[in-house]
Amino acid sequence: MIRHKAEAENMTMSAFVRRSLEKVDKPITVNLDKSDLRDLVIQYRRIDSTVRTFLKNMDFNDPDSIKIKKEIEQNLIEIEEAVLEEVKKVENRVSELENLSTEEAIELAEQIEMSNNEKRS
Repeated sequence: MIRHKAEAENMTMSAFVRRSLEKVDKPITVNLDKSDLRDLVIQYRRIDSTVRTFLKNMDFNDPDSIKIKKEIEQNLIEIEEAVLEEVKKVENRVSELENLSTEEAIELAEQIEMSNNEKRS
């Protein structure tokens, strides 16, 4: 049975067993729906591509328009950095949660429950 599961995962049996043991040692798995975050990245990339195509096709001859073009390009870079920073924050938070010990997870769950009860009051 283990051999079949390992083959289904394209892993050696020893790698499969090691991974399974790691899951036992760290029993917390965070399943997070990141579809909204993924959509944000996709939408940003579409907007970035559209704006850059627009800028490429525009005629910027005078110094004021060249300055505006550079500002727009800088804004695109800043937006990209902000979007990617949010993605990184989510991935880091998931990693932190998955690395919690059972006791830490219980404590965090109790804190969240207390916070939710306070908000309802």
